Amino acid sequence: MQAQGTGTMLTEVLFLVLAAAPLVYLYSTRTYGHWKKRKIPFVKPVPLFGNMLDVILVRRSLAEITEKIYRKGAGQPVIGFFQFQKPVLLLRDPEVIKAVMVKEFSSFHDNSFIVDETLDPLAARNPFFQKGEKWKAVRSLLTPAFTIGKIKPQLTLMEPVCKDLIDFIEKESFKGNPDGIEAKELAAKFTTDIVATCAFGIEGNSLKYENAELRNKGRDLLSTSMWNKIKFMILFFLPSLGKFLKARIKETVSYREENNVIRNDYLNMLVQIKNKGRIDDDTSIIRVGGVNLEYTEEDITAHALTFFIDGFETSSVALSFALYELALNPEVQTKLRMEVDSVLKKHNGKLCYEAIQEMIYLDMVLSESLRIHPPAIATDRICNRTCELSLPNGDNVVIEKGFTVLIPIEALHKDPEHFPQPDKFNPERFSEEQKASIKRYTYIPFGEGPRQCLGIKFGLTQIKVGLATIVSQFEICRSPKTPVPLILDILSFFPIAKGGLWLDFVKRTDLR
Repeated sequence: MQAQGTGTMLTEVLFLVLAAAPLVYLYSTRTYGHWKKRKIPFVKPVPLFGNMLDVILVRRSLAEITEKIYRKGAGQPVIGFFQFQKPVLLLRDPEVIKAVMVKEFSSFHDNSFIVDETLDPLAARNPFFQKGEKWKAVRSLLTPAFTIGKIKPQLTLMEPVCKDLIDFIEKESFKGNPDGIEAKELAAKFTTDIVATCAFGIEGNSLKYENAELRNKGRDLLSTSMWNKIKFMILFFLPSLGKFLKARIKETVSYREENNVIRNDYLNMLVQIKNKGRIDDDTSIIRVGGVNLEYTEEDITAHALTFFIDGFETSSVALSFALYELALNPEVQTKLRMEVDSVLKKHNGKLCYEAIQEMIYLDMVLSESLRIHPPAIATDRICNRTCELSLPNGDNVVIEKGFTVLIPIEALHKDPEHFPQPDKFNPERFSEEQKASIKRYTYIPFGEGPRQCLGIKFGLTQIKVGLATIVSQFEICRSPKTPVPLILDILSFFPIAKGGLWLDFVKRTDLR
Protein backbone atom coordinates (compact mmCIF):
# COMPACT_ATOMS: atom_id res chain seq x y z
CA MET A 1 0.00 0.00 0.00
CA GLN A 2 2.83 2.34 0.93
CA ALA A 3 4.62 1.67 -2.39
CA GLN A 4 1.37 2.30 -4.25
CA GLY A 5 0.89 5.60 -2.36
CA THR A 6 4.45 6.70 -3.14
CA GLY A 7 3.96 5.86 -6.81
CA THR A 8 0.74 7.89 -6.91
CA MET A 9 2.49 10.87 -5.28
CA LEU A 10 5.33 10.75 -7.81
CA THR A 11 2.82 10.60 -10.63
CA GLU A 12 1.01 13.65 -9.28
CA VAL A 13 4.29 15.56 -8.91
CA LEU A 14 5.29 14.63 -12.46
CA PHE A 15 1.90 15.74 -13.73
CA LEU A 16 2.23 19.09 -11.95
CA VAL A 17 5.72 19.62 -13.38
CA LEU A 18 4.55 18.80 -16.91
CA ALA A 19 1.49 21.02 -16.48
CA ALA A 20 3.61 23.92 -15.17
CA ALA A 21 6.33 23.64 -17.83
CA PRO A 22 4.37 25.46 -20.57
CA LEU A 23 3.47 28.23 -18.13
CA VAL A 24 7.13 28.64 -17.07
CA TYR A 25 8.15 28.67 -20.73
CA LEU A 26 5.57 31.32 -21.63
CA TYR A 27 6.49 33.46 -18.63
CA SER A 28 10.24 33.22 -19.24
CA THR A 29 9.88 34.12 -22.93
CA ARG A 30 7.22 36.82 -22.60
CA THR A 31 9.66 39.62 -23.49
CA TYR A 32 11.55 37.83 -26.26
CA GLY A 33 9.57 39.47 -29.04
CA HIS A 34 10.62 42.95 -27.89
CA TRP A 35 13.35 43.64 -30.46
CA LYS A 36 11.61 41.80 -33.29
CA LYS A 37 8.53 44.01 -32.93
CA ARG A 38 10.77 47.07 -33.22
CA LYS A 39 12.65 45.63 -36.22
CA ILE A 40 15.97 45.82 -34.41
CA PRO A 41 18.52 43.01 -35.00
CA PHE A 42 19.00 40.84 -31.92
CA VAL A 43 20.75 37.72 -30.66
CA LYS A 44 18.40 34.76 -30.34
CA PRO A 45 17.75 34.06 -26.62
CA VAL A 46 17.52 30.79 -24.74
CA PRO A 47 14.24 30.35 -22.79
CA LEU A 48 14.56 31.41 -19.15
CA PHE A 49 18.23 32.47 -19.49
CA GLY A 50 18.13 34.89 -22.42
CA ASN A 51 21.74 35.31 -23.58
CA MET A 52 23.24 34.67 -20.12
CA LEU A 53 23.32 30.85 -20.03
CA ASP A 54 27.11 30.63 -20.44
CA VAL A 55 27.59 33.02 -17.52
CA ILE A 56 25.34 30.92 -15.27
CA LEU A 57 27.22 27.75 -16.26
CA VAL A 58 30.56 29.59 -15.70
CA ARG A 59 31.62 28.73 -19.26
CA ARG A 60 32.33 32.30 -20.34
CA SER A 61 32.95 35.60 -18.63
CA LEU A 62 30.70 38.63 -19.05
CA ALA A 63 33.45 40.18 -21.16
CA GLU A 64 33.38 37.24 -23.57
CA ILE A 65 29.57 37.27 -23.75
CA THR A 66 29.53 41.02 -24.42
CA GLU A 67 32.17 40.76 -27.15
CA LYS A 68 30.30 37.84 -28.75
CA ILE A 69 27.08 39.88 -28.89
CA TYR A 70 29.02 42.87 -30.23
CA ARG A 71 30.51 40.80 -33.06
CA LYS A 72 27.13 39.33 -33.97
CA GLY A 73 25.99 42.88 -34.61
CA ALA A 74 28.77 43.58 -37.14
CA GLY A 75 27.63 46.23 -39.62
CA GLN A 76 24.80 47.38 -37.36
CA PRO A 77 24.82 50.49 -35.15
CA VAL A 78 22.88 48.67 -32.40
CA ILE A 79 21.94 45.10 -31.53
CA GLY A 80 19.46 43.77 -29.00
CA PHE A 81 19.98 40.95 -26.53
CA PHE A 82 18.45 39.69 -23.29
CA GLN A 83 19.79 39.64 -19.74
CA PHE A 84 17.54 36.74 -18.80
CA GLN A 85 14.08 38.25 -19.53
CA LYS A 86 15.30 41.85 -19.65
CA PRO A 87 15.69 43.37 -23.15
CA VAL A 88 18.94 45.38 -23.43
CA LEU A 89 20.21 47.38 -26.39
CA LEU A 90 23.95 47.16 -27.05
CA LEU A 91 25.33 50.29 -28.75
CA ARG A 92 28.01 49.72 -31.39
CA ASP A 93 28.27 53.08 -33.13
CA PRO A 94 30.40 55.88 -31.55
CA GLU A 95 27.94 58.61 -32.54
CA VAL A 96 25.02 56.78 -30.93
CA ILE A 97 27.14 56.25 -27.81
CA LYS A 98 28.01 59.95 -27.74
CA ALA A 99 24.32 60.84 -28.00
CA VAL A 100 23.45 58.67 -24.99
CA MET A 101 26.38 59.77 -22.82
CA VAL A 102 26.36 63.49 -23.65
CA LYS A 103 23.72 64.92 -25.99
CA GLU A 104 20.79 62.99 -24.49
CA PHE A 105 22.32 62.64 -21.03
CA SER A 106 19.18 64.05 -19.40
CA SER A 107 17.35 60.94 -20.62
CA PHE A 108 20.13 58.54 -19.56
CA HIS A 109 21.62 60.02 -16.39
CA ASP A 110 21.44 56.86 -14.25
CA ASN A 111 23.00 53.42 -14.46
CA SER A 112 20.97 50.30 -13.82
CA PHE A 113 22.54 49.25 -10.51
CA ILE A 114 20.17 49.41 -7.55
CA VAL A 115 21.26 49.15 -3.92
CA ASP A 116 18.79 48.93 -1.04
CA GLU A 117 19.86 51.52 1.56
CA THR A 118 18.35 49.44 4.37
CA LEU A 119 20.55 46.46 3.44
CA ASP A 120 23.73 48.37 2.57
CA PRO A 121 23.68 52.04 3.64
CA LEU A 122 27.34 52.58 2.71
CA ALA A 123 26.96 51.35 -0.87
CA ALA A 124 23.73 53.33 -1.26
CA ARG A 125 25.73 56.52 -0.60
CA ASN A 126 28.26 55.67 -3.31
CA PRO A 127 27.82 58.23 -6.16
CA PHE A 128 28.04 55.32 -8.63
CA PHE A 129 24.73 53.94 -7.32
CA GLN A 130 22.91 57.18 -6.60
CA LYS A 131 20.20 58.41 -8.95
CA GLY A 132 18.68 61.61 -10.26
CA GLU A 133 18.83 64.80 -8.22
CA LYS A 134 20.58 63.14 -5.30
CA TRP A 135 23.41 61.96 -7.56
CA LYS A 136 23.68 65.42 -9.08
CA ALA A 137 23.84 67.11 -5.68
CA VAL A 138 26.43 64.72 -4.20
CA ARG A 139 28.59 64.83 -7.32
CA SER A 140 28.54 68.62 -7.28
CA LEU A 141 29.60 68.54 -3.65
CA LEU A 142 32.49 66.08 -4.16
CA THR A 143 33.81 67.38 -7.51
CA PRO A 144 36.01 70.14 -5.99
CA ALA A 145 37.97 67.43 -4.13
CA PHE A 146 39.28 66.06 -7.44
CA THR A 147 40.53 69.18 -9.19
CA ILE A 148 44.14 69.46 -10.36
CA GLY A 149 44.73 71.99 -7.59
CA LYS A 150 43.76 69.37 -4.98
CA ILE A 151 45.71 66.54 -6.60
CA LYS A 152 49.04 68.36 -7.16
CA PRO A 153 49.98 68.68 -3.47
CA GLN A 154 49.25 64.98 -2.95
CA LEU A 155 52.34 64.05 -4.98
CA THR A 156 54.30 64.96 -1.85
CA LEU A 157 52.22 62.45 0.12
CA MET A 158 53.02 59.81 -2.49
CA GLU A 159 56.81 60.16 -2.19
CA PRO A 160 57.26 57.90 0.89
CA VAL A 161 55.09 55.23 -0.74
CA CYS A 162 57.26 55.33 -3.89
CA LYS A 163 60.33 54.74 -1.72
CA ASP A 164 58.55 51.81 -0.04
CA LEU A 165 57.73 50.47 -3.52
CA ILE A 166 61.40 50.50 -4.55
CA ASP A 167 62.47 48.87 -1.27
CA PHE A 168 59.81 46.17 -1.60
CA ILE A 169 60.82 45.23 -5.15
CA GLU A 170 64.51 45.14 -4.18
CA LYS A 171 63.82 42.87 -1.20
CA GLU A 172 61.53 40.54 -3.17
CA SER A 173 63.99 40.34 -6.07
CA PHE A 174 66.82 39.55 -3.64
CA LYS A 175 64.88 36.48 -2.44
CA GLY A 176 65.49 34.95 -5.86
CA ASN A 177 62.02 33.51 -6.44
CA PRO A 178 62.30 31.88 -9.90
CA ASP A 179 58.68 32.86 -10.65
CA GLY A 180 59.44 36.54 -10.06
CA ILE A 181 56.99 38.97 -8.43
CA GLU A 182 53.22 38.85 -8.93
CA ALA A 183 52.49 42.24 -10.52
CA LYS A 184 48.81 42.50 -9.54
CA GLU A 185 49.60 42.03 -5.85
CA LEU A 186 52.55 44.43 -6.15
CA ALA A 187 50.30 47.05 -7.75
CA ALA A 188 47.55 46.49 -5.17
CA LYS A 189 49.99 47.01 -2.30
CA PHE A 190 51.18 50.24 -3.90
CA THR A 191 47.73 51.67 -4.65
CA THR A 192 46.40 50.62 -1.22
CA ASP A 193 49.20 52.58 0.47
CA ILE A 194 48.71 55.57 -1.86
CA VAL A 195 44.97 55.68 -1.13
CA ALA A 196 45.56 55.19 2.59
CA THR A 197 47.81 58.24 2.83
CA CYS A 198 46.08 60.49 0.28
CA ALA A 199 42.53 59.67 1.31
CA PHE A 200 42.62 58.79 5.01
CA GLY A 201 45.91 60.23 6.24
CA ILE A 202 47.02 56.86 7.59
CA GLU A 203 49.86 54.48 6.75
CA GLY A 204 48.63 51.47 4.82
CA ASN A 205 51.94 49.62 5.36
CA SER A 206 51.03 47.11 2.64
CA LEU A 207 54.51 47.34 1.11
CA LYS A 208 56.18 47.00 4.50
CA TYR A 209 54.20 44.18 6.11
CA GLU A 210 52.69 41.11 4.48
CA ASN A 211 49.65 41.06 6.76
CA ALA A 212 48.87 44.78 6.75
CA GLU A 213 45.24 45.06 7.85
CA LEU A 214 44.00 47.39 5.11
CA ARG A 215 45.50 45.20 2.38
CA ASN A 216 43.94 42.10 3.94
CA LYS A 217 40.52 43.81 3.87
CA GLY A 218 41.03 44.61 0.19
CA ARG A 219 41.96 41.01 -0.58
CA ASP A 220 38.88 39.70 1.21
CA LEU A 221 36.59 42.17 -0.53
CA LEU A 222 37.61 41.20 -4.04
CA SER A 223 38.52 37.54 -3.65
CA THR A 224 37.58 35.58 -6.78
CA SER A 225 36.14 32.61 -4.89
CA MET A 226 32.63 31.60 -5.89
CA TRP A 227 31.35 32.23 -2.35
CA ASN A 228 32.77 35.76 -2.34
CA LYS A 229 31.22 36.39 -5.75
CA ILE A 230 27.82 35.44 -4.32
CA LYS A 231 28.34 37.71 -1.31
CA PHE A 232 29.43 40.53 -3.62
CA MET A 233 26.22 40.16 -5.64
CA ILE A 234 24.10 40.34 -2.47
CA LEU A 235 25.96 43.15 -0.69
CA PHE A 236 28.37 45.32 -2.62
CA PHE A 237 30.63 46.02 0.33
CA LEU A 238 31.84 43.64 2.99
CA PRO A 239 30.59 44.96 6.36
CA SER A 240 33.98 44.30 7.99
CA LEU A 241 35.72 46.77 5.68
CA GLY A 242 33.13 49.46 6.37
CA LYS A 243 33.47 48.96 10.13
CA PHE A 244 37.26 49.00 9.90
CA LEU A 245 37.36 52.24 7.92
CA LYS A 246 34.71 53.90 10.08
CA ALA A 247 36.77 53.20 13.22
CA ARG A 248 40.02 54.41 11.67
CA ILE A 249 38.39 57.53 10.21
CA LYS A 250 36.79 58.43 13.55
CA GLU A 251 40.11 57.93 15.31
CA THR A 252 42.00 60.04 12.76
CA VAL A 253 39.45 62.87 12.75
CA SER A 254 39.43 63.01 16.56
CA TYR A 255 43.23 63.21 16.67
CA ARG A 256 43.31 66.00 14.11
CA GLU A 257 40.66 68.04 15.89
CA GLU A 258 42.32 67.64 19.30
CA ASN A 259 45.77 68.53 17.97
CA ASN A 260 44.72 71.10 15.36
CA VAL A 261 46.23 69.03 12.54
CA ILE A 262 45.34 70.03 8.98
CA ARG A 263 46.39 67.64 6.23
CA ASN A 264 45.85 68.13 2.52
CA ASP A 265 44.00 64.87 1.89
CA TYR A 266 40.57 63.62 0.88
CA LEU A 267 39.45 62.97 4.46
CA ASN A 268 40.08 66.60 5.39
CA MET A 269 37.83 67.71 2.53
CA LEU A 270 35.06 65.33 3.60
CA VAL A 271 35.22 66.69 7.13
CA GLN A 272 34.92 70.23 5.72
CA ILE A 273 31.74 69.16 3.91
CA LYS A 274 30.33 67.69 7.14
CA ASN A 275 31.15 70.78 9.21
CA LYS A 276 30.52 73.55 6.67
CA GLY A 277 28.38 72.03 3.92
CA ARG A 278 31.17 72.56 1.38
CA ILE A 279 34.92 72.42 0.77
CA ASP A 280 36.62 75.66 1.86
CA ASP A 281 37.24 77.13 -1.60
CA ASP A 282 33.95 75.90 -3.08
CA THR A 283 30.43 77.31 -2.95
CA SER A 284 28.49 74.04 -3.35
CA ILE A 285 26.05 72.96 -0.65
CA ILE A 286 24.31 69.61 -0.87
CA ARG A 287 20.66 70.25 -1.80
CA VAL A 288 17.99 67.98 -3.23
CA GLY A 289 14.67 69.47 -4.24
CA GLY A 290 15.63 72.77 -2.60
CA VAL A 291 16.28 71.11 0.78
CA ASN A 292 19.71 70.97 2.43
CA LEU A 293 20.75 67.40 3.23
CA GLU A 294 22.62 66.45 6.38
CA TYR A 295 26.14 65.16 5.67
CA THR A 296 26.96 62.69 8.43
CA GLU A 297 29.81 60.45 9.59
CA GLU A 298 28.06 57.69 7.64
CA ASP A 299 28.47 59.76 4.46
CA ILE A 300 32.15 60.35 5.24
CA THR A 301 32.69 56.60 5.68
CA ALA A 302 30.73 55.79 2.51
CA HIS A 303 32.64 58.26 0.34
CA ALA A 304 35.96 57.25 1.86
CA LEU A 305 35.05 53.62 1.13
CA THR A 306 34.14 54.56 -2.44
CA PHE A 307 37.52 56.27 -2.83
CA PHE A 308 39.24 53.19 -1.43
CA ILE A 309 37.53 50.72 -3.79
CA ASP A 310 37.91 52.89 -6.89
CA GLY A 311 41.37 54.09 -5.94
CA PHE A 312 43.08 50.84 -5.09
CA GLU A 313 41.44 48.13 -7.21
CA THR A 314 40.77 49.83 -10.54
CA SER A 315 44.17 51.51 -10.47
CA SER A 316 46.01 48.34 -9.45
CA VAL A 317 44.42 46.46 -12.36
CA ALA A 318 45.53 49.18 -14.77
CA LEU A 319 49.06 49.42 -13.29
CA SER A 320 49.65 45.66 -13.32
CA PHE A 321 48.62 45.26 -16.97
CA ALA A 322 50.81 48.22 -17.97
CA LEU A 323 53.78 46.50 -16.28
CA TYR A 324 52.88 43.28 -18.11
CA GLU A 325 52.82 45.01 -21.49
CA LEU A 326 56.17 46.71 -20.80
CA ALA A 327 57.71 43.33 -20.02
CA LEU A 328 56.38 41.90 -23.29
CA ASN A 329 57.47 44.94 -25.31
CA PRO A 330 61.06 45.83 -24.29
CA GLU A 331 61.48 48.38 -27.09
CA VAL A 332 58.54 50.35 -25.70
CA GLN A 333 59.99 50.05 -22.19
CA THR A 334 63.37 51.39 -23.36
CA LYS A 335 61.76 54.40 -25.02
CA LEU A 336 59.68 55.08 -21.92
CA ARG A 337 62.74 54.82 -19.65
CA MET A 338 64.61 57.36 -21.76
CA GLU A 339 61.72 59.80 -21.37
CA VAL A 340 61.40 59.22 -17.62
CA ASP A 341 65.16 59.68 -17.08
CA SER A 342 65.19 62.85 -19.17
CA VAL A 343 62.24 64.46 -17.38
CA LEU A 344 63.46 63.47 -13.91
CA LYS A 345 66.88 64.97 -14.66
CA LYS A 346 65.17 68.22 -15.63
CA HIS A 347 63.32 68.23 -12.28
CA ASN A 348 66.35 67.25 -10.16
CA GLY A 349 65.09 63.71 -9.70
CA LYS A 350 61.78 64.82 -8.15
CA LEU A 351 58.65 63.08 -9.39
CA CYS A 352 56.39 66.12 -9.06
CA TYR A 353 53.07 66.71 -10.81
CA GLU A 354 54.70 68.89 -13.48
CA ALA A 355 57.18 66.10 -14.26
CA ILE A 356 54.36 63.56 -14.70
CA GLN A 357 52.54 65.94 -17.05
CA GLU A 358 55.67 66.30 -19.20
CA MET A 359 55.94 62.52 -19.71
CA ILE A 360 53.97 62.39 -22.96
CA TYR A 361 55.10 58.91 -23.94
CA LEU A 362 54.12 57.64 -20.48
CA ASP A 363 50.59 58.87 -21.17
CA MET A 364 50.62 57.11 -24.56
CA VAL A 365 51.82 53.84 -22.99
CA LEU A 366 49.13 53.95 -20.32
CA SER A 367 46.42 54.86 -22.84
CA GLU A 368 47.34 51.88 -25.02
CA SER A 369 47.43 49.55 -22.03
CA LEU A 370 43.98 50.79 -20.95
CA ARG A 371 42.72 50.23 -24.49
CA ILE A 372 43.74 46.57 -24.45
CA HIS A 373 42.95 46.00 -20.77
CA PRO A 374 40.16 48.40 -19.69
CA PRO A 375 39.33 48.02 -15.98
CA ALA A 376 35.60 48.00 -16.86
CA ILE A 377 34.41 45.76 -19.70
CA ALA A 378 31.23 47.77 -20.21
CA THR A 379 29.02 50.44 -18.73
CA ASP A 380 25.28 50.92 -18.97
CA ARG A 381 22.60 53.59 -18.75
CA ILE A 382 18.94 53.23 -17.92
CA CYS A 383 16.46 55.37 -19.86
CA ASN A 384 14.60 57.60 -17.39
CA ARG A 385 12.32 59.10 -20.04
CA THR A 386 11.41 57.80 -23.50
CA CYS A 387 13.99 58.97 -26.01
CA GLU A 388 14.44 58.69 -29.79
CA LEU A 389 17.98 58.15 -31.05
CA SER A 390 19.09 58.80 -34.63
CA LEU A 391 21.11 56.03 -36.27
CA PRO A 392 23.86 56.57 -38.89
CA ASN A 393 21.78 54.80 -41.57
CA GLY A 394 19.01 57.40 -41.22
CA ASP A 395 16.72 55.23 -39.12
CA ASN A 396 15.59 56.07 -35.62
CA VAL A 397 15.31 53.84 -32.57
CA VAL A 398 12.98 54.61 -29.68
CA ILE A 399 14.21 53.67 -26.19
CA GLU A 400 11.30 53.46 -23.79
CA LYS A 401 11.49 54.63 -20.20
CA GLY A 402 12.94 51.97 -17.92
CA PHE A 403 14.94 50.15 -20.61
CA THR A 404 18.73 49.72 -20.49
CA VAL A 405 21.41 50.45 -23.07
CA LEU A 406 24.89 48.92 -22.83
CA ILE A 407 28.17 50.51 -23.96
CA PRO A 408 30.63 47.64 -24.64
CA ILE A 409 33.93 49.33 -23.75
CA GLU A 410 36.29 46.38 -24.22
CA ALA A 411 34.61 45.18 -27.43
CA LEU A 412 34.92 48.67 -28.95
CA HIS A 413 38.61 48.78 -27.99
CA LYS A 414 39.24 45.46 -29.73
CA ASP A 415 37.32 46.19 -32.92
CA PRO A 416 39.78 46.35 -35.87
CA GLU A 417 37.43 48.82 -37.56
CA HIS A 418 38.38 51.34 -34.89
CA PHE A 419 41.85 50.09 -33.92
CA PRO A 420 43.79 48.26 -36.69
CA GLN A 421 45.65 45.20 -35.35
CA PRO A 422 43.82 45.57 -32.03
CA ASP A 423 45.85 42.86 -30.26
CA LYS A 424 49.14 44.65 -30.95
CA PHE A 425 50.50 46.88 -28.18
CA ASN A 426 51.22 50.13 -30.01
CA PRO A 427 51.40 53.34 -27.92
CA GLU A 428 51.87 55.37 -31.11
CA ARG A 429 48.11 55.12 -31.63
CA PHE A 430 47.85 57.86 -29.01
CA SER A 431 50.49 60.18 -30.42
CA GLU A 432 49.33 63.67 -31.31
CA GLU A 433 49.61 62.74 -35.00
CA GLN A 434 47.44 59.63 -34.78
CA LYS A 435 44.97 60.02 -31.94
CA ALA A 436 42.94 62.56 -33.91
CA SER A 437 41.81 59.64 -36.08
CA ILE A 438 40.41 57.77 -33.05
CA LYS A 439 36.70 58.37 -32.64
CA ARG A 440 36.37 59.66 -29.09
CA TYR A 441 33.67 57.27 -27.98
CA THR A 442 35.50 54.15 -29.06
CA TYR A 443 38.03 54.77 -26.29
CA ILE A 444 36.29 54.99 -22.91
CA PRO A 445 38.30 53.05 -20.30
CA PHE A 446 36.79 54.82 -17.26
CA GLY A 447 33.41 55.82 -18.68
CA GLU A 448 32.66 59.15 -20.33
CA GLY A 449 30.26 62.08 -20.21
CA PRO A 450 28.86 63.71 -17.05
CA ARG A 451 28.91 60.38 -15.16
CA GLN A 452 32.60 59.81 -15.83
CA CYS A 453 34.49 58.49 -12.80
CA LEU A 454 35.05 61.42 -10.41
CA GLY A 455 38.49 60.23 -9.36
CA ILE A 456 39.87 59.57 -12.84
CA LYS A 457 42.53 62.31 -12.62
CA PHE A 458 43.74 61.02 -9.26
CA GLY A 459 43.68 57.42 -10.49
CA LEU A 460 45.67 58.14 -13.64
CA THR A 461 48.15 60.20 -11.64
CA GLN A 462 48.89 57.45 -9.14
CA ILE A 463 49.27 54.87 -11.92
CA LYS A 464 51.74 57.10 -13.76
CA VAL A 465 53.66 57.76 -10.55
CA GLY A 466 53.94 53.99 -9.97
CA LEU A 467 55.04 53.29 -13.55
CA ALA A 468 57.59 56.11 -13.61
CA THR A 469 59.01 55.02 -10.23
CA ILE A 470 59.46 51.39 -11.32
CA VAL A 471 60.83 52.17 -14.78
CA SER A 472 63.32 54.66 -13.32
CA GLN A 473 64.79 51.98 -11.03
CA PHE A 474 64.20 48.59 -12.64
CA GLU A 475 64.06 46.72 -15.92
CA ILE A 476 60.77 44.82 -16.19
CA CYS A 477 61.21 41.37 -17.76
CA ARG A 478 59.31 38.18 -18.36
CA SER A 479 59.73 35.43 -15.80
CA PRO A 480 59.33 31.70 -16.44
CA LYS A 481 55.78 32.04 -15.08
CA THR A 482 54.69 35.08 -17.12
CA PRO A 483 51.38 34.13 -18.77
CA VAL A 484 51.58 34.26 -22.57
CA PRO A 485 48.92 34.23 -23.89
CA LEU A 486 46.94 35.94 -21.17
CA ILE A 487 43.98 34.04 -19.69
CA LEU A 488 41.58 35.97 -17.46
CA ASP A 489 39.84 34.62 -14.36
CA ILE A 490 36.17 34.44 -15.30
CA LEU A 491 35.10 34.55 -11.62
CA SER A 492 36.60 37.98 -11.08
CA PHE A 493 34.56 41.20 -11.26
CA PHE A 494 37.64 42.97 -12.59
CA PRO A 495 39.94 41.71 -15.38
CA ILE A 496 42.55 39.69 -13.48
CA ALA A 497 44.96 37.15 -14.95
CA LYS A 498 44.26 33.56 -13.98
CA GLY A 499 47.23 32.36 -11.96
CA GLY A 500 48.63 35.88 -11.63
CA LEU A 501 50.83 38.26 -13.62
CA TRP A 502 54.34 37.07 -12.76
CA LEU A 503 57.24 39.32 -13.82
CA ASP A 504 60.93 39.82 -13.06
CA PHE A 505 62.24 43.18 -11.88
CA VAL A 506 65.96 43.68 -12.42
CA LYS A 507 67.70 46.59 -10.69
CA ARG A 508 69.26 48.98 -13.19
CA THR A 509 73.04 48.93 -13.22
CA ASP A 510 73.44 52.27 -15.01
CA LEU A 511 72.20 54.36 -12.09
CA ARG A 512 74.64 56.56 -10.21
